Amino acid sequence: MESARAVRSQMLIFALPLALLLLLAVVSYRGVATSSVRESWVNHTHEVLGRLASLRYEMEGVESGARGFALAGDERFLVPYDSGQLSAKADLAAILTLTKDNEAQQLRGERLAIIVDRELRLERRVVRTRRDDGLLDAATYVTEGGGLRTMIELRALVQEMSDEETRLLAIRKVSSRAAIERVTWLLGAGVFVAVLFLAFSARMVFDRSRLQSELRHTEAEHVRDAAHAKDVAVIVQELEALGYSVSHDLRAPLKHINGNVQLLQREMEGTLSATSTRYLKTIADASIEMGDLIDDLLAFSQVGRAELKEREMPLDDIVQGALRELEPSMRRRSIVWNISPLPTVIGDPALLNQLFINLLDNAIKYSANRETATITIGMVGEDENRAVLYVRDDGIGFDMKHVHKLFGVFERLHNNEAFEGTGFGLATVRRIVTRHGGTVWAEGAPNAGATFYFTLELAPRPALVGVA
Repeated sequence: MESARAVRSQMLIFALPLALLLLLAVVSYRGVATSSVRESWVNHTHEVLGRLASLRYEMEGVESGARGFALAGDERFLVPYDSGQLSAKADLAAILTLTKDNEAQQLRGERLAIIVDRELRLERRVVRTRRDDGLLDAATYVTEGGGLRTMIELRALVQEMSDEETRLLAIRKVSSRAAIERVTWLLGAGVFVAVLFLAFSARMVFDRSRLQSELRHTEAEHVRDAAHAKDVAVIVQELEALGYSVSHDLRAPLKHINGNVQLLQREMEGTLSATSTRYLKTIADASIEMGDLIDDLLAFSQVGRAELKEREMPLDDIVQGALRELEPSMRRRSIVWNISPLPTVIGDPALLNQLFINLLDNAIKYSANRETATITIGMVGEDENRAVLYVRDDGIGFDMKHVHKLFGVFERLHNNEAFEGTGFGLATVRRIVTRHGGTVWAEGAPNAGATFYFTLELAPRPALVGVA
């Protein structure tokens, strides 16, 4: 019972990292939202600057159009004069709306509206004088009407407002960049916590496997201490449930982290520094890889949790079903399949299907170095009413000095860059075979392929009826 209490204490310890991970997911989401708001303020400032530049341009068009008409009397000069008035009024209205959040800019905007109105009235007077009184009176009004002073005043005020917006833009850019960096570091911290959490979860699964082996050994030796066996069984169940629960609970926060990274990449596209972009890609890749690892850890745990539903199963059907499922991974590959007739065995259909999927997927993956690979499936013989079966490939193989690592969880004999994987495939194979009361082993050599042997219980053969 002491061990059972230790397991319960470990479950309590796991609650804190899980809560922290959930908190980081929430904070990172809020950080993405905050950075989006700050980025919108940067865009807002750009829009104000654009409107100010447009207003100045349109007012200069109004001025030059009116003066050109006054001098030449040509109606074509009034095209920029007419369009400029409409555009200038639209720009002024937008500026007043966009600067409602800034009291100082609002005051400048009100002064700007007065100056724009005065200049438009002056230029309209120039055009009217040219039409009614002729060139000399219009020229006199242009010289003495004060239009030049008004435009100088307008340009100065537009420049003053632009300088203020430029100052705000610099501040908002720094704030936006700082928000993005904070979110990036928060997401990185979340992935780090998740890695630690997954390591603890994996340790629980390993402990459960060890205790499960101890329980089987205890039952095989008929130990007298039934109370101890019961305690071990309880601990196995609790560790199994803990490993499954921890792995399952990790998935939701990881989805939040990955979703927030993708949202941040879309929202901030084109505005992030190269370093921040690289950080976000690293976080996204790590969260996806960790998600695959969690899925495999859950599958590995479920193999030990699932109730065996044994019945007679023709292995020929199991192999064909596995090949259909693996068809996508065989596209653009040239593989010669040598499949001998296989016996009918006693086993759980789902687990036997997973057994052959993992073994065949392993053979397909590690024979990718061959232009045309050869994979063989067959039966060596029988051993105490058990079929001795094998899956052989002519791929990259392995050194027999590392054979003890082959069926371990997280154990990989080849680097992840050359061959993708999480290190659970062959560990799951061993667990399935062991649950069926069989054994599994492997033989191989570098660049000479590998053969995986395993035993399964044969189904009873129909009794032969003699002919009288």
